[in-house]
Amino acid sequence: MTPTSKFEVLRKKQGVLNASAKFASSQILTAAAGTETAVRGLALGQHPTDPDSFTLANGQSFLGHLTRRVTIGGLTLSDRVFGVTSATPVGLESPNKDGDAMSLERAEEIECEGPNYIMTSGTGAITSGTTVPQNLSFTTGRLRIAQAGENVVYTLTANNLTPTDDGNNDLRIRAVSPL
Repeated sequence: MTPTSKFEVLRKKQGVLNASAKFASSQILTAAAGTETAVRGLALGQHPTDPDSFTLANGQSFLGHLTRRVTIGGLTLSDRVFGVTSATPVGLESPNKDGDAMSLERAEEIECEGPNYIMTSGTGAITSGTTVPQNLSFTTGRLRIAQAGENVVYTLTANNLTPTDDGNNDLRIRAVSPL
């Protein structure tokens, strides 16, 4: 079966409440209105100096995955009038507005694909040759093989799954939370 989304929560984490706080992307001051600045499912953690804000998840800080995509200014006027149109499905919910409060959810099991979710080069890169199982952590909001001293957030359980689009060559993986 071909998946329909580049990020899916297969099983929600039971007994864990969603987290809410502000998140401002690095593009908030430079991108045009309507620009998507963070994808649904991006991993975020606690900001190191502002307890009311999130930052991109790293090896020491992970709180959850964005429940909605984030755009500059939220819905554009044309989206409000004609509905959201996109070459890829974006769901029925309106996006979060960059810089405002948003929600994160924890997952027991996820599937994801592509460079928005997976570190595919550099230290801890996950590639098509990465063996199962591997302990996973985050860097800049993307999954990677956990390095010494990092918190293990997921365990790689499947690699090289069928991507959403047969021609895109994105690596798709499945991971389960060990906690």
